[in-house]
Amino acid sequence: MRDTLDTAALVAALRRHPDVAQRLVQFLPENTPKTIEAVIDHVRSAPFQQTVALFDHALQAGELTGLMVSMGLPPSTGSVFGGT
Repeated sequence: MRDTLDTAALVAALRRHPDVAQRLVQFLPENTPKTIEAVIDHVRSAPFQQTVALFDHALQAGELTGLMVSMGLPPSTGSVFGGT
């Protein structure tokens, strides 16, 4: 997952496809400017990178179901991706 969500590649893709970046604006945290640059800044942020690393580890270790449950999602959410 971390290879797929490489920061430089993701930023380049968002710049090439501003329509996609614009659709992501709605998911930015409150009190964050609703701009494409804010989406890019968020992707570059340490919290976003840590979250990607957490999901990557859970996916690689087969622990995605536990992670999804800890986030309040149904257990079946993680099992779709092969988690236990």
